[in-house]
Amino acid sequence: MSLARLASIHRYPVKGFGAQELSETDLWPGQGIPFDRCLAIANGERALAGGGEWTPCQAFVRLTKNPELPGYRLTFDEVANTAIVLGPDNSAVAVRGGGAVGSEEALAGWFAPGPLGPPRAVARSRSGGAGYWDHEDAALSIINLATITTLERSAERPINPMRFRANLYVAGLPPFQELAFIGCLLRVGEAVLEVLRPTDRCRATSVDPATGDTGLNAPALLARTQGHIYCGVYARVVRAGRIAPGDAVEHLARIIHEKCAIKAKPLISLTTMRMGCLMKFFAMKFLAQVFGGLGRFRAVR
Repeated sequence: MSLARLASIHRYPVKGFGAQELSETDLWPGQGIPFDRCLAIANGERALAGGGEWTPCQAFVRLTKNPELPGYRLTFDEVANTAIVLGPDNSAVAVRGGGAVGSEEALAGWFAPGPLGPPRAVARSRSGGAGYWDHEDAALSIINLATITTLERSAERPINPMRFRANLYVAGLPPFQELAFIGCLLRVGEAVLEVLRPTDRCRATSVDPATGDTGLNAPALLARTQGHIYCGVYARVVRAGRIAPGDAVEHLARIIHEKCAIKAKPLISLTTMRMGCLMKFFAMKFLAQVFGGLGRFRAVR
């Protein structure tokens, strides 16, 4: 039964920086959207895994720590696997699959060094098949546009869906229906995806990627109005295929995670998620008050 349709497809060639909208793309098991987050800027605060292995986001320049990133512009050449990043000072850095060209001076002017050294351009994949995703096993993120509409009503202001930095934006579902798909298979176009877990939101979503405005605390809005901080879901590809905006999104079946090839977190009920997130939210609020205000409390991510 068709539940919804794919509204748009996006990739982020350099982790933490701007998005590219795609007219179509091919998906393959074990991979994300080609060239999604295949490049990044290491911040010198955490060592990178060797051999091109996945590394957590704390090692990179990202919106959570660098809310000025919307001021940077990016173009990406897929054939050359090269991103050109233009900074607020109009200096440019060419980031390629093998590193960066003449980047050290420009990057040092853009971002502060960490305890392990100055910022530097890195690449996880020369071919674009693997990226520095939020989770090693979850290459795709999905946002339900009706969920964003509900949040807009609660906030009484427009909310740019791109602040949630998803790969796939879906229209035609009821608000928060995506959370019911955890542990399910979805057909999107020719591809089949397994929905692994909900996306818990950090303060990076409080930054509007178009304007840099930080006036909306998205995690607090979710906790106050929904009783949890989940918005969207993570998924992986289990059957290859081409997808494009307008494709139907169909619920196929619920599966048993213990039999999956890739280990996933156990399924949990929405009520359990809400209780856990409420406890986390109020604990953060208490600590924020102790340390001088929510704005000074540093999120884990």
